[in-house]
Amino acid sequence: MDIRQETKQCSNNAFCGSLSPNFQIQLCKHCVKTTFAARTSVRANLENILLPLKGLCCVENKGSIISILKHGNFFIFPTYSNDPYREFRPLVTDDYDLGEIITSSKIVAVTDAICAVFNSDVIMKLLTNQEFSMAMQRNTFGLLQQLVIFNIEVYRTDAYHAVRFILCYAKSQGLGRLTHAQIAYLTGLGRSTVTQAMHELAIAEPKVLEGL
Repeated sequence: MDIRQETKQCSNNAFCGSLSPNFQIQLCKHCVKTTFAARTSVRANLENILLPLKGLCCVENKGSIISILKHGNFFIFPTYSNDPYREFRPLVTDDYDLGEIITSSKIVAVTDAICAVFNSDVIMKLLTNQEFSMAMQRNTFGLLQQLVIFNIEVYRTDAYHAVRFILCYAKSQGLGRLTHAQIAYLTGLGRSTVTQAMHELAIAEPKVLEGL
């Protein structure tokens, strides 16, 4: 495989695009592209460090969706350990609420998806590099922001705006139109409620549905 060509193909995702060309090549040496069929789920832990590249993936926790994973978003939260060298580690411990959320979550491919999969030892080693650790910190800030936005736009609003948010996100990512079942899964709404919201959107804001 031509690593440089592979790097060029992946440079459009947020994480890899934030790295220098040389480090992108280094990261690609450890990347295994894996295709996931729709509704495939993978436990979120150190053995399954996924970076979504294509399609739509989300994070499910105890039966509820807590966030959509943008392309180039790792679902890990590096924190400093207590050792004097202050090395990064990819997961917070179970002493933190966030750690429990991570370890009890799973990543679900809502549509067919392609993800970059990394070995935990590779990520641990890369986190000792300043450039990579800074990129991971930016990833963390972006992920936390996405968690908050998703919670507000989907769970703290009405069905119309929840469905609108999902459709606008899908459109911005070039995902095409999602099925009513997929939208219902992401929002926690019933399919009949999604159908009604889609009908209302078609009347009130037809441009939202253009291109889907």
